[in-house]
Amino acid sequence: MRAVRVGDGAALARAYRANREHLAPWEPSRDETFFADEWQEQNAQQCVADAVAGRSTSTPGQLKLHRLQAATLIHNTGSQAVLTANGFERIGHAPRYLRVAGEWQDHLLFQRLLE
Repeated sequence: MRAVRVGDGAALARAYRANREHLAPWEPSRDETFFADEWQEQNAQQCVADAVAGRSTSTPGQLKLHRLQAATLIHNTGSQAVLTANGFERIGHAPRYLRVAGEWQDHLLFQRLLE
């Protein structure tokens, strides 16, 4: 695994298109633009620009963040286990939090305090 690079847009778009049905139960609803090579390339370019400018979220200590927050679908016990194993604690339940697979879905909320 490596960080996204400029030029990765077409490969990312292909991967999203190939896995669209498989990911549908977990991903937010997306319009067709998201699956286009051009959109994914623009997104990759923005990720690279952010990292170069020091705006990457991969360095929470440098950003002096107080906490990291995550949300999972209620039935996504695998992701919940990963979060818990990495120091996240469950802090709540968010009804109709995000539109996934065409439906508003409840999520469990987690946080990890960094201080």
